[in-house]
Amino acid sequence: MKTKLLGFIICSAFFWSCKEKKEEQKETNQTSPVIVEENESIPQKQCFLYAQNNDTINLGLEITGDQVTGYLMYHLAEKDKNNGQIVGEMRGDTLFAEYYFNSEGKESVRDVVFLKEKTSITEGYAEMKETDGKVTFVNPSAVKFDENFRLKRTNCGVN
Repeated sequence: MKTKLLGFIICSAFFWSCKEKKEEQKETNQTSPVIVEENESIPQKQCFLYAQNNDTINLGLEITGDQVTGYLMYHLAEKDKNNGQIVGEMRGDTLFAEYYFNSEGKESVRDVVFLKEKTSITEGYAEMKETDGKVTFVNPSAVKFDENFRLKRTNCGVN
């Protein structure tokens, strides 16, 4: 009788301990949602297009946090077509980047700046100078954004 009672107590203890562990696992799984921190960077692809008066400007961006890469293409009437890559960073709502491009078989690099809004992006212009093969803004704080060449957000296609 004592052996049966001892066996019953051991089995009961084992059963209750297993049940408690399963309930703890359920509670842990239910109360531990995946937390995404605000500073985690998820790449975003955004594309913009200007197409008027025989002029086309096409800009594709991949934004990861503050870092930006992408492509930029100009096909302006009566000017040389050029296209290339941009690498830069977002500072607030403004993209500051270097544009590496080919035009008439010549590789070049120049600074570009764009003011980004919800559904558009506008390129900024200012006096520029060439130093060691790179064209940069003389005074970046003097950049003016030309509303006449506002690129509208569009679906990204195959580039």
